[in-house]
Amino acid sequence: MSQTKKLALVVQSGTIDKLYCAFILASTSVAMGWEAHLYFTFWGLQSLVKGAMEKAVLPGDYKHLEETMRKNLERMKYPSPYDMLKRMKKSGLCTIYACTPTIEMFGIKREDLVFDCLVMTASTDSNSAKITLETMRRVVAEFGVSTTLGASNISFGMPNRELLNIHFLTMGIINGLTAPITDPLIEGLIPAMKAADFLAGRDLYGMNYISDYRKK
Repeated sequence: MSQTKKLALVVQSGTIDKLYCAFILASTSVAMGWEAHLYFTFWGLQSLVKGAMEKAVLPGDYKHLEETMRKNLERMKYPSPYDMLKRMKKSGLCTIYACTPTIEMFGIKREDLVFDCLVMTASTDSNSAKITLETMRRVVAEFGVSTTLGASNISFGMPNRELLNIHFLTMGIINGLTAPITDPLIEGLIPAMKAADFLAGRDLYGMNYISDYRKK
């Protein structure tokens, strides 16, 4: 029985050129069906702080090339590093690791980190959803951090995937999910998430749920 090939990369810089180098390699491995394991440390770890990756720039020695680079990337319709990372996570083949000593050294706060509780397809393991949800519940209870997941991974290989994705997301919200990676255009998804937020106690008196209902 053949084993899945794996690629491990250390991301130690948060400049846009270094992020692209790492993510291009990782994306290629994922496209070939390999697992990609990304270990973020030092300034690379800081790129995982909310909003930091979108602000990544070239290092000082190459700053004069940044405007040209960005124009060409836009012309090529090339995805940003953040979009590339989201796509890799959505594949279910990419795992992110955060260096604990670096977190302590830079004084990064827990509320600035988003943990991804890996989602594997339920069509090959009926316990996948249960394991992910329990992992998420424990991570939130023990560390008090924000969480994310690639919701559509759970339904791969199954019919009526959108229905499964919606139910999995609402179950995730009840168990502490705060930043899902999903398609907001799925019919019924947004109302279901609003309802889950209310039932999970995040929407005081259901004001967001009511506001969304009145828009219809």
